[in-house]
Amino acid sequence: MIESRGSSADTSYVSVITDAGKGALFERQGALLFFVGINPAERRGITMKVIHDNISRRRFLSSGFMTFGLGFGMGTLLLRFFQFLTPVRKERRFEEILIGTVSEIPEDGVKAIEIADNKLFILREEDGFVAFSRRCTDLGCLVNWDGAKRRFVCPCHKGIYDIKGKNIAGPPPRPLERFPVVVKGKNMYLRVSVA
Repeated sequence: MIESRGSSADTSYVSVITDAGKGALFERQGALLFFVGINPAERRGITMKVIHDNISRRRFLSSGFMTFGLGFGMGTLLLRFFQFLTPVRKERRFEEILIGTVSEIPEDGVKAIEIADNKLFILREEDGFVAFSRRCTDLGCLVNWDGAKRRFVCPCHKGIYDIKGKNIAGPPPRPLERFPVVVKGKNMYLRVSVA
């Protein structure tokens, strides 16, 4: 156990109680510690334990900066983790592209068009118009319209789709991609999703 006994400008006195229960007095001058209070013959059994009760300014600032850095790093990591778990859902935006007039589509038929390297069929239904992609969902071949049987046919693998674009025979795994068509006056617009 260390106790301060007194001090002057450069010197402080420290009392140490040893393991054997003997007391010793030390004089501190700057960074040096001088033994002043025990008989040299009795010094052999003395073991000294120094307990640092006070924290230096450097150690305090170092600990503070390390704690701040660790807290900031863990906070950033947790923030990114929760952002990953709860992503922000963006609203889908749609754009309308002019594809022609209503009079261009035959009453019982379809019209094939191409917009920006996308081949489509425009089909007239009872309640309006709809557009289907001409790409087969099996291997991407171009499907054709069979007007006599009123269905879409893939000539490569004999895939068959009904008038609603649903796959009904052959290897295609899913229906044709469908796009909504909006009619404004006499013009038709294809509604496509934009990023």
